[in-house]
Amino acid sequence: MLILWFNYAMINTVFSIIYFGSLQIKIPKDIIGSVFGSILTIFSIINPLVVVASGYLVSIFFVATLIIIFSIVMLISSLFVYKLTSLKLLLIKLVCL
Repeated sequence: MLILWFNYAMINTVFSIIYFGSLQIKIPKDIIGSVFGSILTIFSIINPLVVVASGYLVSIFFVATLIIIFSIVMLISSLFVYKLTSLKLLLIKLVCL
């Protein structure tokens, strides 16, 4: 179970870096603060809903199953959000750092 949580944390960390990095590249400098503020506000609004939903889902599914499912959903959704070329460029930049 601990290994699953560790893997989820690693996936979440890497894709958060890629997500915010791609936003910094694509968004004009004069509105980047507003965009990041909006994104963080949306995340803050969604958090309580996720807490309620997770209580319900844990009563139906095993926690390990949920971790695997949501890790896969996060990976798949990231492919729809980003163009593969953007991901390649960001990964190259991250590796070179």
